[in-house]
Amino acid sequence: MFSTTDRRIHIYKRLHLPPLDDSAIEYYKNLVSQGPCFEIATKIAGDAKRTFKSLDRAFTDKVPEDRLNRLLNASARHALQERTIRGDSVAEKDVYVQGMNVYAAILLYSLNEVAAFYGYSRLCASVCPTYVLANLKGVHIGVNLLNALFDVMSTEPEFGPVCDVLRKHGLIYTPPDPDADPAADVNRLAIGYGGITTWAFAPVMSFSSNTRVAGIAEFEAMVLELWDMFFEFGHHLNIYVIVARVMLAKDRILELAAGSCTKGALMKVIGADFLPAATVGQVMPVVKDIHRKIAGTELESLLIDHLFDISDSTRYGRYTPPHLR
Repeated sequence: MFSTTDRRIHIYKRLHLPPLDDSAIEYYKNLVSQGPCFEIATKIAGDAKRTFKSLDRAFTDKVPEDRLNRLLNASARHALQERTIRGDSVAEKDVYVQGMNVYAAILLYSLNEVAAFYGYSRLCASVCPTYVLANLKGVHIGVNLLNALFDVMSTEPEFGPVCDVLRKHGLIYTPPDPDADPAADVNRLAIGYGGITTWAFAPVMSFSSNTRVAGIAEFEAMVLELWDMFFEFGHHLNIYVIVARVMLAKDRILELAAGSCTKGALMKVIGADFLPAATVGQVMPVVKDIHRKIAGTELESLLIDHLFDISDSTRYGRYTPPHLR
């Protein structure tokens, strides 16, 4: 979709990044000079080591482990300082969660280290702050919104048979009545959420970058180009993309359903390590179908807003897993 240069300009524009003057560079250098964050340094180092480990030298030359490690520690220090200035009481362990390493790596691939630091900080603070909360509440809500999207799309002939199979095997579930008391069906919902989260949590949290890719060309086509679309039209589109990726496996899902289908067999089709990777061109027809179906609805509004504001319990109560209510 974009060349490296165009992608860099695109990211700057969408994240509203200012020109990097000397003071901005010195601020980052100062953070780095303070060294790793004591409480989370080991966790960050472990995550940095695992980030896109299947990719070749073309990736690691641009995103070496030490650079990613340095950026994540500096960003954690920056987040701590920002919250302290606001008067918030926060521990180091609350400013970094697993998955944030992927966001940083994607930006480091396209931007220089200082620019990636500011882009990453803006992404976490303004684009998806609910996804990087210590309890990952925004991601949990995103998974339930994904379930709601499957439920809406299940009325469409193209989607219905796949949704029926997934629902039968507990990989999606029938959502609660919007007019019912959210506490009334808590046990069933807890079980239902447990089913969908086994396969959907990782692609929701990672904005579909958890996919297996064979090399740098696939990484650019199936991760970076999806992120180009997210930066252009909104990261909430990842929820649409996950539905589209499941639909790419439609034939295999229905083939299994015609025989002695099991949940385990389905997990080898849509599980976090197996969900088909996809290009923008492959997912776009389904993304457009979803947009036509939910445009102007409350579900669309919830999908857009959940990345940055889940404070309204009236809107998000029934999409919040029981253990986070």
